[in-house]
Amino acid sequence: MNDWIDEELKTLDLGDDRLHQRQKILLDRFAAKPSASIPGACRGWAETKGAYRFFAHPRVTAEEVLGPHSEATLARIAEHPVVLLPQDTTELDFSRPKKPVEGSGPLSYQERTGFFQHVQRAVTPERLALGVIDVLTWGRDPEDYQKNAQRKTKPIEEKESDRWLLGDRRACAVAAAVPGTQILSISDREGDIYECFVEAQTIEGPRADWIIRACQNWSTPQKSDEDETFIKLRPVVAAQAPLGRLKVQVPRSDEGPAREATLTVRSATVELKPPNRVGRKLPPVTVNAVWVCEESAPAGVKPIEWLLLTSLPVDRFEAAARVVDY
Repeated sequence: MNDWIDEELKTLDLGDDRLHQRQKILLDRFAAKPSASIPGACRGWAETKGAYRFFAHPRVTAEEVLGPHSEATLARIAEHPVVLLPQDTTELDFSRPKKPVEGSGPLSYQERTGFFQHVQRAVTPERLALGVIDVLTWGRDPEDYQKNAQRKTKPIEEKESDRWLLGDRRACAVAAAVPGTQILSISDREGDIYECFVEAQTIEGPRADWIIRACQNWSTPQKSDEDETFIKLRPVVAAQAPLGRLKVQVPRSDEGPAREATLTVRSATVELKPPNRVGRKLPPVTVNAVWVCEESAPAGVKPIEWLLLTSLPVDRFEAAARVVDY
């Protein structure tokens, strides 16, 4: 057995040494073959059978299995001055029309079933992976899936989008546990939720910084002189004078080969007008925004354009470029 496994699982407590040994064996097998199935990773039928018994044991929950690793990850975080906690959601497709998996539900459309998994990882700015902080897994209720109009009137605490708030709260808990490390919670466009901005500015105690890639074009409290409509966030930031330009490496994708892109960087501090929520009045918030745009993309290539909202300072080019890098 590898020594790193004993160190990683030193706080494991499943109440039975046989379960402890089985988890260590499985970790060793899956580390060697991370993309394999259970039979493919295990060595023979006896070991495969033991794996299935392990996962079926009532003491073996996701929280108990992940707990020691998360604690070890926290210790690794404390060794670095800055750590990023990106969070995102993926689909686990278990579509079996004749025999649905217990607890599974609809995915992107009714015919596909499985689970959603929201993962929060820890990485350094140099892209060194430190481990997983937390995992939230759930299956949608088929009846709720069909009530799309009703979901829009529910408070965020009763919707799947609450996972982004929970992730930000976990980031703050990590910040409290490792006061010598700057913690940054990072979310893609799904996490562009006004309640997340509100909580970030009102939560008590140690706070994690945050960066969110904007999806919404939020309104500001200012109105246009021409038609009295509220001025939107994007035009406000786009109207700022450029801070400078930076180069980024764009990996190969379906849209074209790998290339180097030159991005113009602009930034602003902007007050946002709260959206209307049923049964709840939200306060205005102030966010820092970084807008980067590729002004001379190759012919036939969609230009890069990112609007990033953050608690970090963005008034200088170096600071804004750091947000883009993170």
